[in-house]
Amino acid sequence: LNRIGAEIAADPEWAPLILEAPNVLGVDDIGAETYDLRFSGRTLAAQQWKVAREIRRRIAMEGAP
Repeated sequence: LNRIGAEIAADPEWAPLILEAPNVLGVDDIGAETYDLRFSGRTLAAQQWKVAREIRRRIAMEGAP
């Protein structure tokens, strides 16, 4: 997942929106069949939701870790 954060930060289409590459801080919650991870990174103002959607899309395309 940290690799995906580094890749999006280096992607010419997304790099202008990202001030600090997203990275995994750790596991936030564990459920019976799921777990939540906390990411941290910095984007331009009001661009965090757009970048977060792209990160989730890239994770989904590769499959869950």
